Amino acid sequence: MNRYKDLLSDTFVIGIGNFMTKLIYFFLMPIYTLSLSANEFGQADLLNNLAALLLPLLTLSISEGVFRFVLDKRENPNELLSIGISIIGICSLIFALCVVCVFSYTKESYWIYFYFYFISEAFRSLFAQFARGTGKIRVFSISGIIAAFVLFASTYMLLQELLLGVNGYLLAFIIANSCSIAYLYLSVKSIQNLVWSFSVEKTKMVLLYSLPLIPNTLSWWATNVFSRYIIAYHCGIGLAGLFAAISKLPALVNIVTSVFQQSWQISSVRESEAKDRIVFYSKIFTLYSAVALIAGSIILIMIPYISRFVLQGDFYAAWIYTPLLLFSAILGCFSVYFGNFYTVSKNTKAVVITTLYGAITNVLLCIVFVPLWDIYGALIASVASFMVIVTIRYRDTYKMFPIQFNKSIIFSSLVLLFLESIAMTLDEQCGYMTAYVISGIIIILNSLLVISTLKK
Repeated sequence: MNRYKDLLSDTFVIGIGNFMTKLIYFFLMPIYTLSLSANEFGQADLLNNLAALLLPLLTLSISEGVFRFVLDKRENPNELLSIGISIIGICSLIFALCVVCVFSYTKESYWIYFYFYFISEAFRSLFAQFARGTGKIRVFSISGIIAAFVLFASTYMLLQELLLGVNGYLLAFIIANSCSIAYLYLSVKSIQNLVWSFSVEKTKMVLLYSLPLIPNTLSWWATNVFSRYIIAYHCGIGLAGLFAAISKLPALVNIVTSVFQQSWQISSVRESEAKDRIVFYSKIFTLYSAVALIAGSIILIMIPYISRFVLQGDFYAAWIYTPLLLFSAILGCFSVYFGNFYTVSKNTKAVVITTLYGAITNVLLCIVFVPLWDIYGALIASVASFMVIVTIRYRDTYKMFPIQFNKSIIFSSLVLLFLESIAMTLDEQCGYMTAYVISGIIIILNSLLVISTLKK
């Protein structure tokens, strides 16, 4: 039972931090939609997503590599952290030259803020992943809470009071990341007492793991963000801003599921050598999928009401596009669960292939459908790409770890959830009633599944 207690304990600690963090990010949306125009929000969101793209690309995904090898008791954490800091430091200097060139050409001041946002996010990610890998789960969780609270306060002051627009949007992230870094430094003695130790052999070992994650990140970017650039090109940056705003709503599902995912990474690696690991993995997947499906079905029928609070002004009318995005988010939860087994086996090359197939699907369908159906074309592409990723990852996972679960309930629930999202998109009274009935069926089916699993 210790494995379940450890997982539950880690999930509880990380869950508190993630829940509060996601909740604060959720409350940021009214500030963004009140303080920024659709064009400004579209520009800010594109910069934010550009940073998310460049971060693993320019830092060689070293934070993920450090985290994975710190979990191995045989490795020296001090040496791994030294490798991470060295690589990020070198990459930061190279990126500085690129930003100077871009700034000289465009004369836009937000590129300066963008650079410091990138640097602060790179070091915050490294220190946070190091803390998590060395077992400082509470510190890891609190650092996220600090960043979220400071981000909320900074965003309100810089956007609502000082009206700094896109520059204020980026500056708020810089301040929040800096506060989180300071807390991690003061709370983790391994970071404070770092003794420089750099090994070429160890660096190669970590990079062999982390480098394949770069094309994986590029593929995820193409899957999740490429559609916004296509919409901006064909429909204007204003509509891209609306699409970016509604993309934040599916994060509500992650409030429920992400409280589990980060602790699951640790437990799945820890139990990878256990004889009964298949039983453990199977039970956890059953509970995880049931919670994700129940949460998704409930949030779907609440979207019109949630949107009245989150999407202010002209943004509110765009809520109609959210249901299908939410369904994509549920598929994303499944893809993350199955994708974690590539981390267990240290097979990062395989995870790249699966994400690449999804990215190609999304890009091709966006190019074809967005000019025809605007945002609806992007929604279709998103659902299709995540279905491709989940299907391939489930197949690969079953080959490595043949987990057992009630396929009829899980698969039928996914189909019902898709129908529920279609019913909500119709934005008619009969559609709402149909969605309520479907949601009830999903809740009943998966609640019974949870009860039967817990009894075992």
